[in-house]
Amino acid sequence: MSPSMNEIVQLAVHAKLNELASIPVGFRSGRRLTADDLRRSGYNITAEQLREGLSRNFTDVANRLGVEFFMGLPAVLLEQFTLMSIMRNEDCAGLLKSLINSFVLTYVTPETSATAFSHLEGLEALRAEAAKARNLTPKPMTPHPQHRHH
Repeated sequence: MSPSMNEIVQLAVHAKLNELASIPVGFRSGRRLTADDLRRSGYNITAEQLREGLSRNFTDVANRLGVEFFMGLPAVLLEQFTLMSIMRNEDCAGLLKSLINSFVLTYVTPETSATAFSHLEGLEALRAEAAKARNLTPKPMTPHPQHRHH
């Protein structure tokens, strides 16, 4: 009997959490935000509560955006994105879904397509700045050809 979708999601979430457990916390690994940052933001949280919170948010991302998408996200970036969304009291999966849906809708609309693409390039430029500050690769994760017309 094949595993249910819920079982597949839980296996994927568990794999991400295990991957994180093997990566040291700190600037060098990219794990800059920690439970201490949550505490400074007013969240009195234990290590177990943090793991449960990450598990809940990871499960939500996998359920709302798909397991394949979820598995393609680097564990450290997913953790850091989740922690920032908790600190800012924002919906982690909702932010990702909105980013994708907003770009797709504005990109496929002829009146806003060029502006949408320009905003994507601006976001990629901002990503390059952040990458430099974090000693990451300056290239976008999914490069695209420059203004290629068919």
